[in-house]
Amino acid sequence: SDGTEVEGVLSVPEDFDENKKYPLLLCVHGGPTWISRDYLNTAARIYPIESFTEKGFIVLEPNYRGSIGYGEKFKSLNFKNLGIGDYDDVISGADYLISLGYADSEKIGIMGWSQGGYISAFCSTYSKRFKAISVGAGISDWTDYYYMTDIHTFTNQYLGENPWNDPEIYKKTSPMSYIKNACTPTMIQHGKSDTRVPVNNAYKLYQGLKDMKVPVELVLFEDMSHSPDKPGIQRAIMNQNLIWFSHYILGESDENLMK
Repeated sequence: SDGTEVEGVLSVPEDFDENKKYPLLLCVHGGPTWISRDYLNTAARIYPIESFTEKGFIVLEPNYRGSIGYGEKFKSLNFKNLGIGDYDDVISGADYLISLGYADSEKIGIMGWSQGGYISAFCSTYSKRFKAISVGAGISDWTDYYYMTDIHTFTNQYLGENPWNDPEIYKKTSPMSYIKNACTPTMIQHGKSDTRVPVNNAYKLYQGLKDMKVPVELVLFEDMSHSPDKPGIQRAIMNQNLIWFSHYILGESDENLMK
């Protein structure tokens, strides 16, 4: 909406037909100073992109503002604009695919880990555009995060101040500030030993969604820190996401969700 050009990587089924509408999943990278590329990368060990396309989804990995590789100006566009600007970028990708006739506007989901999890959490409370959401190790309250994370400089770098000097920017960019708007089924995945994004962020979002009577599942992984580092955990995370979106968007059973 501010005229910034945003790129993304689109994965489609092998028999993709430009004249057909597909359910759309947004897979948001972390960082935010990271980037999605047009080959299998970090997201592929957490989210089963190829399995999604085999099921008939199209998957967009947006390189939202703050992503590396587009210059310093682009990387700094999310300064004091986290959440709001991120949402604007990822939803513009969805709207573009809808305008092309590729995506079904009634069947959109979003997932992401770390900063991607924060953006997904923001979408869970801020927007009514999604059919299903998955939040991986995401921030739900920037004030809590500031006090408890192991990288305190991160919040000052992106929000410009600490929470007692500028409480409004912490409120504006926190998913919990919009919890009364929440309506989308949301799965939360988090490591119990996470010091980068402490697990209280997961508990807080989970309780808020429960209080709002929104379908929500909280999956906690014992002994896991910020990122999955064992093949068994990676497989479980991928399998849970495959089942979650297949259930809420394609109408499949979710009886094996926690396996």
